[in-house]
Amino acid sequence: MYAVTGNEAVVDLNGKAALNGVNDRVPRSLHRLAAGFLGNVLEWYDFAVYGFFATIIGTLFFPATDRASSLVAAFGAFAIGFVMRPLGAVLFGHIGDRIGRRRLLVLSSISMAFATCAIGLLPTHADIGAAAAFLLVALRMVQGLSVGGEYVGSSVFLAETAPPRNRGLLAGFSTAGLFAGVLLGSAAGALTSYVLTAEQLQAWGWRVPFLAGLLLGGIALVFRLSVDAGPTPEKTLRAPIVEAVTRHMGAMLHAVAMIMTLAAGWYVLVVYLPTWMVGNLRMDRTEVLQINAGNVTVAIIAGLIAASVSDRIGRKPVLLATQFSLAALTYPLFLLFDGGHSIAVIAVAQGILVVLIGCFAFVMPAVLAEMFPWRVRTTAASFALNLSMAIFGGTAPMIGSWLVGRTGGLSALALYLSALGLCSAIACVFLTERRGVDLSP
Repeated sequence: MYAVTGNEAVVDLNGKAALNGVNDRVPRSLHRLAAGFLGNVLEWYDFAVYGFFATIIGTLFFPATDRASSLVAAFGAFAIGFVMRPLGAVLFGHIGDRIGRRRLLVLSSISMAFATCAIGLLPTHADIGAAAAFLLVALRMVQGLSVGGEYVGSSVFLAETAPPRNRGLLAGFSTAGLFAGVLLGSAAGALTSYVLTAEQLQAWGWRVPFLAGLLLGGIALVFRLSVDAGPTPEKTLRAPIVEAVTRHMGAMLHAVAMIMTLAAGWYVLVVYLPTWMVGNLRMDRTEVLQINAGNVTVAIIAGLIAASVSDRIGRKPVLLATQFSLAALTYPLFLLFDGGHSIAVIAVAQGILVVLIGCFAFVMPAVLAEMFPWRVRTTAASFALNLSMAIFGGTAPMIGSWLVGRTGGLSALALYLSALGLCSAIACVFLTERRGVDLSP
């Protein structure tokens, strides 16, 4: 029962938008789902595209005497995004808790669409020298800030606007957007590489998927500008991060511990492991991408089912089942990669682990929203998730490479992930079940 005017869409006392064509054509529940889902597609589409074209970007923006040094520099710029994510959580969490959830969603979409499109337009080192690398890193910082607020911001928005009986499922669509963005970005990169020659890709073709991100951003923005704004935040809360740290630090550290397996597992299984399969098993890159895409697609379906189950039996049982399964199965399944097995066996082994990670990831949005009070919810949840992602996710490919290099196989990396899984499972044991709790102010 509120009204918002000015730059916001006008909302009548029944909560229905009186202005905008989108709301007239799309049911409110689907409208909210689209607003939460599409922004995450855009955010993670860019990350996938950047990773796909990292080799070309390295040679164009970080020219060096050897190709490996250029690639390291390109991935260094990629890592900058992880460093900026906790800062983005504070910035966009502040916006969400003080100004409104919708403003957070709108601003994160604008900043990500701008940075993604701008990368596609950047002059290279051959054009402007070292300034090209500086501009690329600056844009990666903008993207890192945006991602730091987007995922949890959209998760909180979907959780708060969902009926309590379906909160887990509907909030899980934010994770579905993340997974779909990775798939779409990989597909865009693969299609561009298939259509164009190597020379065309190097000259200008790598820019096309980045520029296409503007279309995704525009669609997401249309839905987010026209979605109902939600309750008005408390203007008296000047610094949500201060209250989050002073009053909810225990809950934030608890969330960090639960999420660390998700953070490390996702980047090992979906980013590092495919690269290892190409380099060590001599598998065809296209074949590896197809396996990855198939397993991520199955994980989306399984994750939505797990989120729906959590609405029926509770979040905690689902989290415990996935974490203890990861702790127990990671090592034996990783042995299948080193054992000279068929491609089908390797695909199934990776698929089981990706599905377990996915089931956990799809339930966590509702869990994070239910762990914190309304006034600091986006700040506390965003900071906890992004801190865990920066510490355990951003370092996962590096730790994986180091462990494999030292041991010559995947056993040590498997033990590392199993240990993280056990620690996260123990953290989940101490989670207070809050399924169905009122999330309103």
